[in-house]
Amino acid sequence: MDGYDELYSENQKEFFKKLNDFCDKYPENHYILSSRPYSESEFIEFQRFTVLKAVPFNKEQAISLITKIEYPDEELKNKFIRDLESGLYDRHESFASNPLLLNIMLSTYNDYAEIPQKLHLFYYQAFDTMLSKHDATKSYRRKMLSDLSSDTFKECFAIFCLLTYQKAKTEFTFPEIEEIFKKFPPRIKNVLNIGSFIHDLENCLCVLYKEGNRYKFSHRSFQEYFVAYFLNIQTDSKMRDYSFRLIESGKFRASADSVFFMLEDMNTLRFNSNILIPLLDKFEESKSDEEDLFEYYILNFPVKIEISPSPSDSSLGLGFIHTQDNFQSFIYYFLTILLIIHPTVQ
Repeated sequence: MDGYDELYSENQKEFFKKLNDFCDKYPENHYILSSRPYSESEFIEFQRFTVLKAVPFNKEQAISLITKIEYPDEELKNKFIRDLESGLYDRHESFASNPLLLNIMLSTYNDYAEIPQKLHLFYYQAFDTMLSKHDATKSYRRKMLSDLSSDTFKECFAIFCLLTYQKAKTEFTFPEIEEIFKKFPPRIKNVLNIGSFIHDLENCLCVLYKEGNRYKFSHRSFQEYFVAYFLNIQTDSKMRDYSFRLIESGKFRASADSVFFMLEDMNTLRFNSNILIPLLDKFEESKSDEEDLFEYYILNFPVKIEISPSPSDSSLGLGFIHTQDNFQSFIYYFLTILLIIHPTVQ
């Protein structure tokens, strides 16, 4: 049975009951039910089933896929394979282990003859390649229906990504998309046809795909990149305001996504001036004039050290506890990265 995830939620209980009855009636049979990935809790009712997950491609499988692709430039394809073997797969494993995105990597490699080390440049090249490959003048490609310039299209997608990221949503029905588009600026709404735009994202660029009645990002990193892109094209004050709201809301998790890491890489000076330094100023507001700055940071830094007895023996254990304050956690992560990447920074 295929497509459990395509059932509307109100039909899932009835389906589960019928499936259970069917399994009881024919207990000697073996049953396979496929679904798009969910969290473990989504399958809690299927206790008589074993949940198996499709694993990402390893390096050998990724290379095997590229080997089987019919590509017009065999020499370039072979060079791409050699680069996968010598480190490219390891540097971009989250992309290279996904069959769809591995194909995008190959297309990007074809246009630029290399995959950039900087993450935001990789996403820029990937999206730029996908846009150019589906130019309306190329009859052998699917035609872009939205009829927007490249810059306007990217701005529209960036706004869409920001609004969905703010709600921590990576999947949505079309009515939900219509509600999202109501929040677009009037100048964008006047030139944008929602249906055509979603068609292009799904069928031409493959950054969205549809399962049942829901649209989903093919890879969440596209959403994260375009949130960073959106912040980077704002004025200084708007960049600061949007960023502070995202950080304060807890939508950005430094250990889990790359929005602000890519933004910092896009424009370090603006990131520091508009986000990191104002946050440090905010952190230092409670410092008295007499208090030593270094001592203040040691005593108030958003990571506390805990020394406790080890449960297994008589030795002491050393642990680090993050505070729950979102602003302070943000400061901690970026100062840590700054010290690791630029250890000589004063």
